[in-house]
This record gives sequence, C-alpha cells and structure tokens, in this order.
Amino acid sequence: MQQDFYIFRHGQTDYNLEHRWQGCGIDAPLNETGRSQALALVPKLAEKKLEIIYSSCLRRAAETADIVARQLNLPRVFCPDLREICLGNAEGLRADEVEARDPEFFRCWMSPDPQYAALAFPGGESKLEVRRRMLKALEQIADNAPQFNCFGIASHEDSILQLLENFGISLPHIANTSLYHLVRRDGRWELGD
Repeated sequence: MQQDFYIFRHGQTDYNLEHRWQGCGIDAPLNETGRSQALALVPKLAEKKLEIIYSSCLRRAAETADIVARQLNLPRVFCPDLREICLGNAEGLRADEVEARDPEFFRCWMSPDPQYAALAFPGGESKLEVRRRMLKALEQIADNAPQFNCFGIASHEDSILQLLENFGISLPHIANTSLYHLVRRDGRWELGD
C-alpha cells in the first residue's frame, strides 16, 4: 500500500518580513501576501488529488490549510505535533539578536553539523527532538487514516527542515508555501518526486 504526503510550509506573516524567529510560542496570522501565497498553492495541490489536509494548530499553518481546504473542498484536521519547533527564549527575536546573546551557541545552533542536533535553547526543543516528533506525527496520521492515500500536511519551516533531515536532505532555508513529497510504501518512508 502506498500513501503520499504533500508537505507544505505556511504563507508569509509579518514576523517573516521582520526576520523574527517564530517558534511554537508565536501564533502570528498570515498577512495579505501570505493569504495570496496560500491561494497560489491551490492549483499545485489540486494536481496531487489530495483527500484530506492535516495542519499544525498554529494560526499561520491553520489559515494556510483552511484556504487550501476550502478551495479544494477537503476536510482539514488539526495535528498538534505538526507545530513549529519550540525555540524557548529565542522566540520572537531576530537572528542578530540571538547571536548577540551568545555567539558561540548561535554558531553551533546554525551549523548543519549533526553533532549539534541535540542542542536546544533554554526552554526549547532540539532539532533532533523535532525530527522525531515530525516523523512520529506522520506515522500516526498514516496509521490512523488508512482509508486515505493522499494527504496534505501544513506545517512550518524548521519542522519541515528537520523532517527532511530524516531523509538526508539538508537545506538552510525553505520559502513560504514550499512543497515537498514523501511516500510511505508498505510501512517504509522515501522521498517522492
């Protein structure tokens, strides 16, 4: 049995424009550009023949999922584990502000070197924890909804980046409403086209 997962990042928020880090403690709404980006995503997702959309509970992802779901006449289900990474005391700050607080920690956090994947800001999650959480969330969605073969997944930049790390893809950044395809075939995960 094959299940397809089309994972997309939410549309733009004002925090994105200000280059502020939005962890799971920042519940910013989409701005006008973000709503337009979500609408522009609809034709791409319509081609995929989605049957249902699962979304993070945070407003920016939920709004993006709602726009897509309404346009495609699909059900939308909240999944709290699709939320953004918890950045603890770094949430709401710009990268330069985080770096000024602790340059060495910032350098390690920003490094793609796997030895730093277990680091976390005070009160936050590590990248490794997010990788496990995101993959577990997709596993649970697949197992709990075997009647569906094609899922839309609305989530967040850092959570998607960490999910992709499970598949050997290391990216420094992904744009708003970027789209990725994962396939679960007979209980095993792989990258889709």
